[in-house]
Amino acid sequence: MSTSLEQVSRRAARCDINLNGDVLYDDSMLEPLTGANAIVQRGTLCAKGKSVAIKSIRFVPLEEESAAEVIVSRIVVVLQLIIAVQYIVQEAHAWSKLCHENILPLIGIVTTFDYAVSFISPWMDNGNAYDYVQNHANDPRPLVSNGIRGVWFIQIASYAASGHSKWSELPPQP
Repeated sequence: MSTSLEQVSRRAARCDINLNGDVLYDDSMLEPLTGANAIVQRGTLCAKGKSVAIKSIRFVPLEEESAAEVIVSRIVVVLQLIIAVQYIVQEAHAWSKLCHENILPLIGIVTTFDYAVSFISPWMDNGNAYDYVQNHANDPRPLVSNGIRGVWFIQIASYAASGHSKWSELPPQP
């Protein structure tokens, strides 16, 4: 019987977004960037030599846990992965097809790092949006308006993909 990660890998290969073996960790980054649900590390896309972000989904909380909590957390992780296999690949495939100047493209996924599904996208030298706006030299207004345009595009793409035909119900372009 195959593991959930192997299933994700096979499905990703069918969608042409499997990058297993094509991405390497960049050792120059001392500390990974951590958030509530993911860890982001710098990597390199071997074929092109481009810097990429490796965003690994984290299902286990950051806080210290008791042994019982660790066991329960691991069971939850396994169940979440089993349930999420098809959803992850469908969402990754849809994201990889989006093409808009205000949406970070998804290059593909990797299932060979740290027993997790990792999303691969271009590396942003200015960091994430929060860190970018913390720099007082940057005007945050264009970031906000561009973000709104990106969200609007995703809404339109989602509406079109769902087969709706009442375009008059959509909000106007910002």
